[in-house]
Amino acid sequence: MTIPSLFNISFLIKENPFLKIVMSQSALFLVDSTLGKLAKWLRILGFDTLYRRHWSAHLISVHLTDSERIFLTRNIRLFERWKGKYRVAFVSSDKLKEQLEEVITNLQLALDSNALFTR
Repeated sequence: MTIPSLFNISFLIKENPFLKIVMSQSALFLVDSTLGKLAKWLRILGFDTLYRRHWSAHLISVHLTDSERIFLTRNIRLFERWKGKYRVAFVSSDKLKEQLEEVITNLQLALDSNALFTR
């Protein structure tokens, strides 16, 4: 099976040659229902990612309270409500490639070819 060129991670490395290893592969994510494809690709890239199609606000807050996960959302209301209380990142794009670029760049994630397809 070949990965379409759109999802070739080399474009991320070429466009961002100064990615710092800040969070590396140890980054933990909780992704809301607005970012299902992003959750899938974060897993493919080797990141520990929780995703469910239907999260209640209470369940999300329980997961965020009890872990070091970063909550990724496109829901501006949830972001505004939780940004000072939990580790929350707002993803502005609705296009998958741009979402991946945004998350990897803004959170300074390191991509490791050995981690591909390990989740």
